[in-house]
Amino acid sequence: MLIFTKASVEDIAAAGKAFKWERPCCPNGCRIVWGHGHVARYLATLIVLLRRFRCPTCGVVITMVPAGFCRRYQTAGAAMAQALAGRLRHQGWPPAVPRQRAGHWLRKFLAICRMDHSADDPLVVLARLLDDGIHFLG
Repeated sequence: MLIFTKASVEDIAAAGKAFKWERPCCPNGCRIVWGHGHVARYLATLIVLLRRFRCPTCGVVITMVPAGFCRRYQTAGAAMAQALAGRLRHQGWPPAVPRQRAGHWLRKFLAICRMDHSADDPLVVLARLLDDGIHFLG
């Protein structure tokens, strides 16, 4: 289970294990969570140590993640949306985005657009998903 924090990925990477994480509550309503170590993740071209917590009652493991990142993606949602919007408008990827990774985003996004029959323009769907605050690829 992921819980998103308000801290930026740069602050977390700079502080390492010394970063002061907020202790979350168990999503199942249990009272106490214990520290369960750190896990290294590759986010936004940085190797970041993310904090994990474990509930001794129900056994759920909670991983703290910086805000703005989608589940199973190394790039922030805003950066993915900006690259997709540029590709849909100009028929080209931004130079800093790897083509293979961006192609994966585009295929998943177009699958979402095909499921949404109410809009013909993918840019309209992208804008609506961003306005709703949905992690559209996660």
